Amino acid sequence: MWSETAFAQVHLFARALAEAGTLDAGRLGAAALRQRLAAPEGELGFDGETRHVWLTPGIGVARADGQFDVVWRAHRPVRPDPYLAWSRFETNWLDEGMAA
Repeated sequence: MWSETAFAQVHLFARALAEAGTLDAGRLGAAALRQRLAAPEGELGFDGETRHVWLTPGIGVARADGQFDVVWRAHRPVRPDPYLAWSRFETNWLDEGMAA
């Protein structure tokens, strides 16, 4: 399960570094926030407010061979809420797509 995350981190970092052209933390960080990546799980991108990554959630059912059958996947990335500060059970959080 960590492989896909590592894959995405390396690619997002490489894209940010290519854009910034430097390891200066300020410029590199600003460039990272502008990155989008079509990852195996779906589109990824940083949220400018929380600085966490928008993810495309899915639900899978484990098979006997160790693989998963995806039984549901969101149609678009979902805004991160790392501290559950704005999520409410009565809110349909799937209606909010990633900003262009």
